[in-house]
Amino acid sequence: MNDAIFDRKLMTESFLGVEIGKYIVSTGDELAATLKKTVTAGDDSFQMALPHCISGISSMAAVGCLYDWNSLPYIDFTKDYYNHNFNDALSLGDRQYYAVSDYMIANPSCILFNKDMITDYSLENPYQLVYDGTWTFDKMYEMAEKVTVDLNGDSVMDINDQYGITGEGDWILSCIPYACELFLVDKTADGSQAEIDAFLKSLSD
Repeated sequence: MNDAIFDRKLMTESFLGVEIGKYIVSTGDELAATLKKTVTAGDDSFQMALPHCISGISSMAAVGCLYDWNSLPYIDFTKDYYNHNFNDALSLGDRQYYAVSDYMIANPSCILFNKDMITDYSLENPYQLVYDGTWTFDKMYEMAEKVTVDLNGDSVMDINDQYGITGEGDWILSCIPYACELFLVDKTADGSQAEIDAFLKSLSD
């Protein structure tokens, strides 16, 4: 993954005749503060920001730090490398202050499996299931259930036992609903532009 990202950066720089540099901050709130400061000062040091999905998001749009993606030339949201479902959810009326694309893979999540368990429990090969187009979350849960064992036989599942699935619940596993196109919020209507402007203003007050 690191090599692919590096190669993509070099190809992009060569094709566009630019040099891509990164300025990394420690938190999403610090990113928002840095962006506001530079924009207010008329400094165009940053052409793109990759914020945390929670921290500082609304404030950057509310105080006018961000361009509307729809106003930028050469942006074509119909291309496959844009995530259409996310971008539709992120739009405000006819404005698009945030966009999701294949570029955003700096912190990818993945599923790993124990090959010894696959052999020991005579389970199907996950690689082959993927190749056959039959790998699903239901299949993963089915296999995980077969290898979940109360090792010490005390009828209590705790740290001393074996589990079929584990992960960091407040972050890693939260990727699964989004991968299934399930969102925490939904828009019932875009509303008028005046209503959207009032909403953005309320965020900055």
